[in-house]
Amino acid sequence: LVNPSAINTIRVGRTDDPTTPITITPTLSQPVQLECDRSGISKNWFTNGTAVTNTPGDLSNVATKYIRRIITISSFSRSHAKGYTCSVSANSLSTYPVILETSPSVTPIPPPFRVQGVMLTKIGTSMNISWTAVTGTGSKYAIGYVVRYSTKSSTTTDPPSDAMKRSGITDTTTTLTGLQSGITYYVWVAAEILGAG
Repeated sequence: LVNPSAINTIRVGRTDDPTTPITITPTLSQPVQLECDRSGISKNWFTNGTAVTNTPGDLSNVATKYIRRIITISSFSRSHAKGYTCSVSANSLSTYPVILETSPSVTPIPPPFRVQGVMLTKIGTSMNISWTAVTGTGSKYAIGYVVRYSTKSSTTTDPPSDAMKRSGITDTTTTLTGLQSGITYYVWVAAEILGAG
């Protein structure tokens, strides 16, 4: 039973089916409150079979208010993503499971990065281009290489927006054909990252 009056407040123990876990995905760094709302001789929250207690820097508060046993997490983090069970002792033992989970961790894909050791050889209307394969951190994301070329230079390290593009190159060499004789061409070579190029 999710209390709509508060962000990430989950209240169990009254109308819930004690055998069906409630799973929620709170926003990281947001407060979370778990409330066990059931009268009984005793009740407490457990995780991995261990009673949850106050832990400085982790759980801001574990307390009883009226008949509720409450966990307050001041700032939800991945360390809080686990199963919590409210155990209530009365005439019989009832348990109410709640699962807090986080969204899958996403590793940002780095942008295309330029290669080293680019060599150019222009013969008539063709140009042979070779370079050194990318290495180091981020190279595992490279699926090939992209070559851009233009008769315009650039005042930055990026090619002009209207530069010609050749992508899908899996080797460390390529040949451009159909170029104009006597014209200077500028070439940019970068690793192609998952199609981002």
